[in-house]
Amino acid sequence: MKRFFIFLFLISHVTQGLADDVRRGRVVDKETGLPLPGVNIFFAGTTIGTISDDAGNYIIRYPENLHTNLIFQHIGYKILEKGLKKATNTFLIIELAPKSVELKPVYVSAERSWLQNYQRQLMLQKFLDKFFLNKTISDQFCEIENTQYLDFNYHKPEYEVTCDTLLIVKNNFLGYQMKVALNEFHWVSHENHFNLKWEYFINFNEMSTQDSHESKYWKENRVYVYQGSFRHFIKTVINQDPSDKNFKIFKCKKVRKGPNNQFKRSFDTEFSLNTNFKLQKSDYNSLNFSEVFSVSRQNNLYRIDYNLHDEYLIIEYRNRIKGFIQLLTNQILSDDNGNLLMRNDLMVGGDWQNYGMESQLPLDYVPDN
Repeated sequence: MKRFFIFLFLISHVTQGLADDVRRGRVVDKETGLPLPGVNIFFAGTTIGTISDDAGNYIIRYPENLHTNLIFQHIGYKILEKGLKKATNTFLIIELAPKSVELKPVYVSAERSWLQNYQRQLMLQKFLDKFFLNKTISDQFCEIENTQYLDFNYHKPEYEVTCDTLLIVKNNFLGYQMKVALNEFHWVSHENHFNLKWEYFINFNEMSTQDSHESKYWKENRVYVYQGSFRHFIKTVINQDPSDKNFKIFKCKKVRKGPNNQFKRSFDTEFSLNTNFKLQKSDYNSLNFSEVFSVSRQNNLYRIDYNLHDEYLIIEYRNRIKGFIQLLTNQILSDDNGNLLMRNDLMVGGDWQNYGMESQLPLDYVPDN
């Protein structure tokens, strides 16, 4: 079954600043106005987070030059995403809306209970197959510690997963514990493809160890995951370093497939775009970065202007194709670390769409030299 979709991960992005800002506030129930203690509050994709106190109050410090959204998550309430805006009044009253409660039928039949457990295991495995995409890593090193809180709703061909609490993901490959707020996971199957839309927000915590070998192992694996990644590519675009020959950009053309190669794919020359078309290199001479992108500084961000609008590009890293991109707008904005502010400004395919939860790094991660 062919997998192809536009990434709509609405995780915002962070750039390390030189000073700290402080945001204070109170979280209350939108309907009653009563304070909410124990609300999880964090900046999406970072290690910055806190919890509201018994009076619903919170205080959180963050880098001055921050480009991310503040996430509020609490059991029984809808996840709230709040953008940061400079204002003289930094005390925020946050109103969380309660979720509508849907009563589910209770079955006492032993046969029905067995069947339900079996169906749940099938749906859980289907969810994990999309949550963790690199099985070589995830099967050995990654696990969700509280899958019992996942709820599944399946009405063929639609499949939905919800979770009322933070998923706790332990990644022994990269040395992170991740708290994941799952806002949406909606899957629709079709005859020869599927549509998947999901949205999540991550709060990272570095795992601690007294073992120097384990610490070195984690650092090496983080570099391994970062190198050749989409973020690494955007960082290279920003740098515009002519001596950096690791990434190469090629123009490509969309070609109609023959009847016998609908699902074939060559990692050397082409990508399967869908069941009818594939992408092939139209020129085996790589493009200069300056031919494709123009970079300028704008309000503590990098503005990247795209000079080949609507064209697909194949990207190689160290002579291996990593993915293809098509920008849907004339320009994109990035922070200093190569994180895009609006990821849905472009279409990404190939290996880059196969980065699952096992390959996630904090947005302010910078590899050691």
